[in-house]
Amino acid sequence: MAPLAAARPATGQSAASATTPTLYSEEQANRGETVFAEACARCHGADLQGISGPPLSGPIFRQSAQFSKLTVSQLFEFVSRQMPYDTPGSLNRRQYLDVMAFILGKNGFPAGRSSLTEEKLATLKLMLFPAAAATATGGGKQ
Repeated sequence: MAPLAAARPATGQSAASATTPTLYSEEQANRGETVFAEACARCHGADLQGISGPPLSGPIFRQSAQFSKLTVSQLFEFVSRQMPYDTPGSLNRRQYLDVMAFILGKNGFPAGRSSLTEEKLATLKLMLFPAAAATATGGGKQ
């Protein structure tokens, strides 16, 4: 499977000149994996493949995110208000940010030194990595 996603500032910076920022720490993603296993995996699957809920990684997720021009912030707001399905909004903000870090990690975003914050969320757009890579290298075929 191809790398899932890259991010770029929402300001319109070109894909060719954008670098993939580090959005979260490995420690945060590990905490998010624990929360995800407890609160989300029964519907979305341990590997985010989707069971009764939609997939949160893979080609269907990538296509949906690109088609809807979904931002990381929009995804976070939806998840933090509507999930878990049976107890929406029941996690605290840190737990939702940790889960988002886990989801980003499973979708190819690299870990860094600092944790994901709501301030970082507001500046990013999800974008398909293969398309961005093709633009940056001059290739158009995937």
